Amino acid sequence: DYSKGDNFSTGFTIEAWVRFDSFSESWSRIMEIANGSPVDNILLAHEMTTNNLAFDIYNNNARVGSIRANNTLQLDTWQHVAATLDENGAMRLYLNGVEVSTGTASSMPRNVARDIRLGESFFSNDGHLNGNLDEVRVWSEARSAAEIARDHNRFLFGDEEGLTVYWQFNEGIGQEVYNLVDAN
Repeated sequence: DYSKGDNFSTGFTIEAWVRFDSFSESWSRIMEIANGSPVDNILLAHEMTTNNLAFDIYNNNARVGSIRANNTLQLDTWQHVAATLDENGAMRLYLNGVEVSTGTASSMPRNVARDIRLGESFFSNDGHLNGNLDEVRVWSEARSAAEIARDHNRFLFGDEEGLTVYWQFNEGIGQEVYNLVDAN
């Protein structure tokens, strides 16, 4: 877990490179940002045991936003995934820099403290990610389609405006990863 006090109630972007070895674990998370199960959760995952990319938002125990990109995730292939929520409730999913699904949340996430989990869920019955993650980023704003397309395939410095979490996973040794935003 990584504790982060970001305000997600005004919009955000979450993104990562992911490589699935299997979809056998139901609802395995790429990333989940939450303060419990299912109190105030933001999740990016594969749906059930399918290759559908899922983006869900829970607000005070109720799902207030949910979109899917059906049949988009591939096994044994690195893919960039991104999810955005803007200040008007517009939800978007991107795959390899291209928008693949849109929808609208009925309300914005509450401004509460949350933890970030990578590859695992706050829901006890959901599976762990069977695969790998790289270049995980959290932004305090909904990035535009042009920004996601431009930046999804490049390294950042960690001092970009709006970037609140950036794990490159380039440490090389050990079990810890470092948030490059904290280093700047």
